[in-house]
Amino acid sequence: MSDEPEKRTDLKRSGVFTKIYWFRSPSLPEGKGFIVFQDKAGFLYLRKLVEREGLATPFSSVQEIEMAIEMRLELVREENYLGNEGDREAKP
Repeated sequence: MSDEPEKRTDLKRSGVFTKIYWFRSPSLPEGKGFIVFQDKAGFLYLRKLVEREGLATPFSSVQEIEMAIEMRLELVREENYLGNEGDREAKP
């Protein structure tokens, strides 16, 4: 069980995710926000939940995430996600 966090990190590098989104919320301090991954099937995952529990909590929309965290989200940035930091391509 001690290797569980390593397995979760490997999920991010395994090619499961295709996009990464950065969101902010007007109710959070400047510079704070949420990172959301999207998988090949279109499901969305909060980064903090993926780190904690793997792919156990998918969301079907941004509105569903907003209801779960009880905050309105504003998209800041979106990029293709190919697994590694250096492999990302920015989307205008």
